[in-house]
Amino acid sequence: MLVGLFSTTINVRAQEAKGSCTVIYEGTKEVYTDQTKVACSTAGGTWVSSGYTLLAPLPGLEEPIDVASDNALGNYLNAIIKLTIGIAAVMAMVMIVMGGIQYMTSELPGVKGAGKERIINAILGLLVALGAWIILFTINPDLLNTNIVIKKTLIAFEDEPQAPINGEYKNYKTDNANIPVGADWVAMAGTPSILPDGVSTDKGDCNTVGQLNCTSLRGLNLGYVYIIKAGCNCQLTVTGGTEFWRHRVGTSHRPGSPTIDLRKTGALTQYIMGGKTSPVEGKPYQRDNLSFLYEGDHWHVGS
Repeated sequence: MLVGLFSTTINVRAQEAKGSCTVIYEGTKEVYTDQTKVACSTAGGTWVSSGYTLLAPLPGLEEPIDVASDNALGNYLNAIIKLTIGIAAVMAMVMIVMGGIQYMTSELPGVKGAGKERIINAILGLLVALGAWIILFTINPDLLNTNIVIKKTLIAFEDEPQAPINGEYKNYKTDNANIPVGADWVAMAGTPSILPDGVSTDKGDCNTVGQLNCTSLRGLNLGYVYIIKAGCNCQLTVTGGTEFWRHRVGTSHRPGSPTIDLRKTGALTQYIMGGKTSPVEGKPYQRDNLSFLYEGDHWHVGS
C-alpha cells in the first residue's frame, strides 16, 4: 500500500499501464487504444499513456488515474485524505495495543506510566484526526472536496456566409463594401494553388463572387496544408479556401492567407487532439504551432 501511495511522487509507473499506440506502416498511420507500452514497442509504434496506474491499488483508486481528466489531482487527493484517516486509525490501535502490553508486563511505576501515557496519546491523536474531519464535514462537506477544476473558456465561432450589402460584399482588403455580387473572381484572385498529393477539395472552383457551392484555391497560401499533411500523413479534404464571402465578415479566408477549413476525419482529429477522437465544438486546439477550431462538421485552421 505504501508503494502505491508514494509511486506518484517518485514517478514510477506500473509495467501494465495502458495507452494508445501509433503505428505507421507503408505510409498509413494507425492508432490502437488500450495497448501496453511493451506491446507497442514490440510493434515499433509510439506509445502514449492514457492513464496513471499505481504500482499497488489504493482504496478508492482501484482504477487507473486518467491524467488528462479535468480533476485528476483532485480525485487523487480526495482518496488520500480518506486513506490518511484510515492509516491514523490503524496506527492509533497499534499504539494502544503496545501501550497496553507495556502497562501489563511491567511492575515498574515509570514503565506503567509510560504505557498509560502512550495509550492516552494514541486516543487523543485519533480523536483529533476524526474530530477535524467530522467538524469540517458538518460545517460544509465541500471543505473536504479537493476538486481542482479550472473552468475552460469556449470561443463561439459562427462561420456563416456573410450577407451582401446593397449587392456588394465587404472588401477583404479595405473592409469597404465595394465588391459586387457576381464579380469575376478568377480575374480578382489569380491562379489556383496546386494541392500536394493526398489533399483535395470537396467542391469545384469558384468563378464569381457570391457563388456558394464552390471551394476556391485561388491565391491560397499552402503553408498550413504542408504542415498538417506532414504531421498527420492522412487524406485531407479542403472545404473552405479563399472564397471570403462564404465566411463571416472580417474572416481570414482570403487570397494570400493560409487559412483553410478541413473536413473532419478520424485520422485528422486524432492528429489534432493527440490520439483522442471527441472534440468539443467551439473549442480551440493547438498542434504543431497551428490553431485549430472545431466547428461541428469541419476543422477551421487559422485565425
